[in-house]
Amino acid sequence: MKQKVPESACYVALGDSMLIDYYAGGTGWGTASLLYKNLDDAYPDWKGKDLATLYPDISFYNLTSDGATTNTVLNWQLPKVPTGEKQPTIIILTVGGNDLLHHYGAPEKKGINLSYEMHENLRKIVSYLQAPSKFPKPARIYIGNIYDPSDGISGGLEKEGYSPWPDGLKVLDHWNKRIQEVAQEKGLTLVDIHKHFLGHGVNYDDPTGKYYNPEDSTTWLRLAIEPNSRGAHEIRKLFWEKIYENYLK
Repeated sequence: MKQKVPESACYVALGDSMLIDYYAGGTGWGTASLLYKNLDDAYPDWKGKDLATLYPDISFYNLTSDGATTNTVLNWQLPKVPTGEKQPTIIILTVGGNDLLHHYGAPEKKGINLSYEMHENLRKIVSYLQAPSKFPKPARIYIGNIYDPSDGISGGLEKEGYSPWPDGLKVLDHWNKRIQEVAQEKGLTLVDIHKHFLGHGVNYDDPTGKYYNPEDSTTWLRLAIEPNSRGAHEIRKLFWEKIYENYLK
């Protein structure tokens, strides 16, 4: 049985450029926007598969920003999250990738230590969003992990002019584990963007790659670390599947 539509449904998007419009093609093309309202001309098969259809009265607060880190979310985005009658019903969040990028090249031991700094910030973000004093009706929170632009080959961005990162894959694995730990601890729904994007990063056309997909040899990234229009659509699909699954419960 479908759940009753809340009288004051509110959808909030928080985090970084994995969700914004700019790199995906402009207004309406980003992950957060597509999830709110599908672009029917561009994605006719997705007509009606959006939050505006599920919740006709839903309001949308897109608080995401390019280059956002966990500190950005804590200090600049969270204060803008609506409270009171318009408190969030659904929240999506992608963050941590820019925190990691700021420490590009870190050896594994340092990368692990830094991952716990991100972990603590992420816990603070979620604790704020789950505070009964601010949000007495708990929202469903969906959090995405961090994709690997190297497609499992190096963890680095050598093709884009960066220096090699010998421990890149190991460090990224630790950071995604921290995100998973917060999701489990706080009862969030984890959206596995990392797994879905393997084979569609900067090495998408390398037939020797473990995740090379000859049936869909395309990149879903722009400038190596930003989702292009296809990437935004793919991330939207992942969030939609989890949200709709909960909607039907």
